[in-house]
Amino acid sequence: MTQGNVRSPTMFASFLSWQPAFNRSVAEQIALYQQPAFRDAFLQELASRKREHIWDHMRVLDVHTPALEVYRGKTVLEIAAMRGTRPVDAYLDIAIADALQTHYQGALFNYDQAGVERLVTEDRFLIGLSDGGAHVECCVTPAMPQPCWTSGCGQRQALTLEQAIHKLTAVPAALFGIPSVAHWRWGRWRISCSWTRRP
Repeated sequence: MTQGNVRSPTMFASFLSWQPAFNRSVAEQIALYQQPAFRDAFLQELASRKREHIWDHMRVLDVHTPALEVYRGKTVLEIAAMRGTRPVDAYLDIAIADALQTHYQGALFNYDQAGVERLVTEDRFLIGLSDGGAHVECCVTPAMPQPCWTSGCGQRQALTLEQAIHKLTAVPAALFGIPSVAHWRWGRWRISCSWTRRP
């Protein structure tokens, strides 16, 4: 999971089309984002990376302008349909209208639910995600167990609740050489949690 705004567009730091946006003032960035050439170059780069699908996984997390509140929680694809524009235009136009303060949240990977289901049900697969803190400004991964709940024992019913808990506790504990904390045995230290079956 990644989040950020186009004032500090770290999520697109590897895109050549976004390089002119770094180390610029807000006014300079807005002028850049308004250019059709910039938007077209961004779209071409998305296509070359086979990333055109990002708009369906990118949603408005926070806005600062009251008139834009209607878009909070909606995906860029939904907003584009509401506004009758291309997703790239909706994405940048909303940010510009919000003085580049709009925060977006998106999925860079694990957005293919069928693919995630194949992973979480694979016995050789260890559930975990980390970039070692390299992108603290834009990468947010505390929801690491969520794919196991949603794809595993949630809507898709690929795992039972017991299997999901086993994959999130006993499997990593055994891998790191601390199996005693994952099993209920008299006289041993253990880690436990309660879950109400609500997400």
